[in-house]
Amino acid sequence: YRLYGKDGVPILDLMVSTNEPVPEAGQAIVCRHPFIDRKRARVTPSKVEPLHHKVFSDKQVVRGGNNDLAGARDRAASELEIFRQDILRASNPT
Repeated sequence: YRLYGKDGVPILDLMVSTNEPVPEAGQAIVCRHPFIDRKRARVTPSKVEPLHHKVFSDKQVVRGGNNDLAGARDRAASELEIFRQDILRASNPT
């Protein structure tokens, strides 16, 4: 899930297991750093966007998904424009 702040800028991407609750806008959540065990952040997102969508079910392709490569490329480019520069920098990103 991508969690957004009140200014509409992404705060972080959150991975949860299937048995964990889905994050909700307006509800505080404690997030752990993926590599540094003791690093945590408490955030209250104003918007929550799912990043993963079901593509296959019972060995069949799920219909209704966006499988257009050009559309995916355009969507990724437009999403990069809204990220803070300290996240995108090559040297020591946040």
